[in-house]
Amino acid sequence: MIGQACITYASANRGDLPRSLKELMYASNGALRVDQITCPNAGKKGRGGDYVYVPGYRQTDDPNSILVYEPLGNHKKKPGGHVLLLGGAVNWLDENEHKAAIARVKAR
Repeated sequence: MIGQACITYASANRGDLPRSLKELMYASNGALRVDQITCPNAGKKGRGGDYVYVPGYRQTDDPNSILVYEPLGNHKKKPGGHVLLLGGAVNWLDENEHKAAIARVKAR
């Protein structure tokens, strides 16, 4: 849902993506709900937290760029997390892959 909402947003905004998930949700006019921008495990005690959105992309940027990720800790039984790539793919990264990928995101 987040990926499709981003495509719709970019189409209406000259290829620019929103500055935040809240902005995306507001711009979707109800098509994207709060429960769809929050990891179901985020509210569980001792878990990592809500999805993290990486602002500053345009629709024409590298489709392998991480647009949204879930913090480590949301999945206790299988350490790692999902990432939404700018091209629309959702991938699971194990803990080490996740740490390396998010370090690259934060360094950009």
